[in-house]
Amino acid sequence: MKLNGVDIPIKKYSCSLNGGVQTIQDPYVNLYIKITDNCQASCKFCEFRNLENIEFDLKKLVKSIKLLKTKFLINKVSFTGGEPLLKFDELKEAIVHVRKLLPKVEITLNTNGINLNKITDLGKIHYVAMSRHHYDDKANYDIFGSKKVPSFKDIKNFPDTSKLHLRCNLIKGFIDSKETITEYLNRFSKIGVIDFGFVSLMPLNSYCKNKFISYEKTGVNSIPNSRMVRKWTYHECHCKNYIAYTHTGNLVKYYARVNQNHGQCESIVVFDKDKLRVGFSGEIIDV
Repeated sequence: MKLNGVDIPIKKYSCSLNGGVQTIQDPYVNLYIKITDNCQASCKFCEFRNLENIEFDLKKLVKSIKLLKTKFLINKVSFTGGEPLLKFDELKEAIVHVRKLLPKVEITLNTNGINLNKITDLGKIHYVAMSRHHYDDKANYDIFGSKKVPSFKDIKNFPDTSKLHLRCNLIKGFIDSKETITEYLNRFSKIGVIDFGFVSLMPLNSYCKNKFISYEKTGVNSIPNSRMVRKWTYHECHCKNYIAYTHTGNLVKYYARVNQNHGQCESIVVFDKDKLRVGFSGEIIDV
């Protein structure tokens, strides 16, 4: 489907659930809003380091949403970066406008957790996807290349831990086995976090390739007191959803995923600071 002369790849079929294929009746897009490319961390697996700082254009974001609404259902809006909480005022103002233009849409925030204590000032966010790559603070700081990320205590003191989704990259030498995943679930569920994701690295650079471990090789399928409830596939991306009781009796949910194609962009439109584009690196759409 075209938007101002640019082809927007649309999924014709949803992710295959337990082997069954479901047709998508109405075209939709998931909108990602990049507030900034900058990030205070220095993760070796990430490309968002030492990038040029381009000012966020709120007026153009509003125009982009209005344009998208003329042709598509906007299914979900995710604020991302870089690190969006580094631009707190711009983020807060953008969320206000998204709520006005899309009052029923699900709004999520992708963050490494800097300024975690300020998230509640943003108003209603359906969930916060926070990167946390180890249960131990020191190991987590090593992975981020920075101590400017939340400690375990900071997460414990967050006012609504049930709203947090902790997303952990599977990295050889860190979280890479059934035992380390189990310990991760135990420690964070004890402080009220109940939603988790364990994700194999995408092949973005040599670090990712050398430290890659497929979730299937970690033993995640045999976590004690766990049960797989769904499995999804879509091209080179596949994941499984689980529920489990931790050793303290807390019920948690989590997924494990691997995606070998970081350029996949069906139904993904990105407002990239001051421009609208297809996917995270595709063609720019004139607004």
